[in-house]
Amino acid sequence: MNNPQPGFPDPAQPIFALGWLGEEALPPILTVLADSHHLDRAAAAWIIGTMRDLGTNRVRAVPLLLRCLTEKDEAIARHAAAALGELGMEPALVVPTLANSLGDPIVVVRRLSAHSLGLFAGQAQMAIPALVQSLNDTNASVREEATNALRQIAPEVLKKKGTR
Repeated sequence: MNNPQPGFPDPAQPIFALGWLGEEALPPILTVLADSHHLDRAAAAWIIGTMRDLGTNRVRAVPLLLRCLTEKDEAIARHAAAALGELGMEPALVVPTLANSLGDPIVVVRRLSAHSLGLFAGQAQMAIPALVQSLNDTNASVREEATNALRQIAPEVLKKKGTR
């Protein structure tokens, strides 16, 4: 089956059935995410970011997603960046790692890291310097997401810079 959206996991993969099961599906999805040789790791990260009703068990995904964020595989790293923002947990661990990812060589990882930082809003204060630096990123979409994140975290910074 051709994947209709390049760069996104193919929803025909069997792992996607787990995503519909809810909280009890989290352990096998985390097992896939933890296996550095598993071909469905990007899909697992994406599924975790889209799953609802995970309750407090979702915190178990954070350490694995943090490791995935530094992967060289673009799909794994970007889906991890997005999932970390969607989970919105453990800001003391996640925010510094997302801020570091603003310097990632992969544009989409930088963009999604900025977006995810914005989802942390007031809990992402320590990322302000990195986001301000990202306002000068070579990629327009990264600059836009950094601006949007700063609107959520510290809009006064944008006023000082003359950006709305």
